[in-house]
Amino acid sequence: MAWTADLTNDPHNDFRLCIDVMEGDRHRATINRNSTGRLVLTVYPSENGSFDVPVEWLSGILAAAERDLTI
Repeated sequence: MAWTADLTNDPHNDFRLCIDVMEGDRHRATINRNSTGRLVLTVYPSENGSFDVPVEWLSGILAAAERDLTI
C-alpha cells in the first residue's frame, strides 16, 4: 500500500490545518499542533485509543535510527 500525506482541515479541532497520513485508504495518523503549540503525530488505531507523539522527538529518533541502524 502507498503512503500519502494530505494537507486538510480538522473538523474535530475548529477546522484548523492538519496533515492526514494515509496508507492506501486507511487513515493511519494525523499531524497537527496541540494546545501548547507543539507539533504532534496522532496515530490510529491503538489498542488503548489514539495517542500523541511529539514530532520533534520522533524526528530525532528517526534520525538516530537512520544513523545507527545502517545495513
